Amino acid sequence: MDAILIYIQAGYRAEPDPQACGAFAVEFRDVIQRRETFKLDAATCNEAIYQCFLRAAGYLTDLLSRSPEAGKYRAAILTASELLVAQLSEGCQVKVDHLTPLERQAIQDLDQLQ
Repeated sequence: MDAILIYIQAGYRAEPDPQACGAFAVEFRDVIQRRETFKLDAATCNEAIYQCFLRAAGYLTDLLSRSPEAGKYRAAILTASELLVAQLSEGCQVKVDHLTPLERQAIQDLDQLQ
């Protein structure tokens, strides 16, 4: 079965001036269909990966709403962030307050995609 794969990555640098960025790439049938990079308003690396996930989920939601064909395929968002995976799919508790709203939004987005 064909699948729409979205790879996400985010990075954060605290010194000399705080900056965060994210990127995602959309693959379908072994071809990269879209690449996007962007600056993020994040204070930590974990915030950056959540913001990147939300951006990719928004893109996927938009793609599925605009293209009836896309809904016939499985979709997956892939990341190297063990924390994000554990918190969204394995029930690992968010332990810092500033991630809680991002986690809630991510769970809402996932529910909407299913």
